[in-house]
Amino acid sequence: MVCLTFLPGHWTAFNNGVLHRDLSEGNVLITGSTEVGKRAVMIDFDYAKMLDDPTLADDPISVRLMLFTI
Repeated sequence: MVCLTFLPGHWTAFNNGVLHRDLSEGNVLITGSTEVGKRAVMIDFDYAKMLDDPTLADDPISVRLMLFTI
């Protein structure tokens, strides 16, 4: 169920041109809130890249992630 809680945030970031690139259990915090949409948050955008970043296609991490999401 936690996955369903942070997916809207991930989708919002993606729709705003941000590719997180390091989504894992260590980068999702449970807030303790019972309000839908505020139960978990994504953190650690250190490796994030903008989707229009010209270096994105040359980045082995991003290319691997894009292949798995197709």
